[in-house]
Amino acid sequence: MATAYYFAAHGAHFPAATLDSQSGNSSPSTPPSHSERPNQAPEPPKTPLKNTRADSVISEATNPRMSSQTDSPFFRLPAELRNQIYALLLAPNASSSLSHLASSPRIPVAAKGTLHPAILRTCARIHCEATSFLYSPHVFTAHASLLTSLPHLVSPASPVVSGAALGLISRWTLTLRLDTDPRFSARAAKEAFSGAEFFELRG
Repeated sequence: MATAYYFAAHGAHFPAATLDSQSGNSSPSTPPSHSERPNQAPEPPKTPLKNTRADSVISEATNPRMSSQTDSPFFRLPAELRNQIYALLLAPNASSSLSHLASSPRIPVAAKGTLHPAILRTCARIHCEATSFLYSPHVFTAHASLLTSLPHLVSPASPVVSGAALGLISRWTLTLRLDTDPRFSARAAKEAFSGAEFFELRG
C-alpha cells in the first residue's frame, strides 16, 4: 500500500544589515511585530495530512491535492484495456457469473490474491474510473447486527464506512449463529438486502 509523505518547508527570513548613520556600525534591522501590522492576519499553522487506509475507506470525494494526470500516457490506452488492468489489481479472480458465484465455495479474498487499492489514490481520473472494481464484483460480509452498515471484505477490523462505496456493493454474505437469536428484525433484513444482486445466508 502506498504511503504518501508530506513535508512543509518553512523558509527563514534573515534581516539585511543596515548602516547606522551616527555610529557607523552595522546592525540588523528588526522585523515589525504583529502589533505594528494590524491589517495582516497571522499565518495559520500547517498540519500534516492523516493517512487513510485505502483498503477500508474510500472517501466520497477525491483529495483536492490529487493530480488529475490528464496527460498521462496510461489514458491513451483503450478503455477496455484500462478496465482489464483495474480488474487485475482490484478484483483478481472475482466471478462475474452469479450462477458460478452461488455454486462455488466462498474463498476469502486474501487467499485469492493480493488487492492493490492504492491505485485509487494515483490520480483523480483513476479514482473515478476504477473505484467500482473494488466494490461491485466482490462479495462483502454483512455486519452481524448492522447488516449493510460497516461491512467488510478482508477483515472486520477494516470495515467500509464511505456512503459512496456502500452504494457500489450489491453482493452480500451474512453469517448467523444458530445458538442465539439474530440481532436484527426481519423488516431490517428485508430493507437492507432487497436490492442486492447476490445474497448468501450462512449458518
